Amino acid sequence: YQRRVHGDTCGDLPVGTKLNLKIISAPKMSLGGMNHVQKVRLLYKSCLKLHRGLPIHMKAIGDTYVKDEFRRHKKADPQQTQIFMEAWAKYAIQISKQVGLKGPLTAKKLGEDLKVDDLDHLVKNSLPNYMSFTLKQRSQ
Repeated sequence: YQRRVHGDTCGDLPVGTKLNLKIISAPKMSLGGMNHVQKVRLLYKSCLKLHRGLPIHMKAIGDTYVKDEFRRHKKADPQQTQIFMEAWAKYAIQISKQVGLKGPLTAKKLGEDLKVDDLDHLVKNSLPNYMSFTLKQRSQ
């Protein structure tokens, strides 16, 4: 006889006794098995969770910006939605590397230097939106 432990109970079973145990596992959900709304929600929640690793002032700005951007794109056309989802997925990957998804020891420096082309694009397209967003936040 050999002592076997199962859960909280012990029992004496002859060596070689086969146990007929069924292992029940939930099917793994891949992104391919998710509908569009589920993918958007997953990305949205992932971004907010990643912000927990940021300094408090950066978290506040990031959370507000994520919520605003996702709200603005609720009724975007499919082409805009694809671009939007790809950009936010890249953002989530970048933030996960910077805050150290596997712990603070794996974290990198927060932020990234802007390239000249990116800065020019920002000034032409996004800066006016950011300024109105900032003024709106201050007035609340």
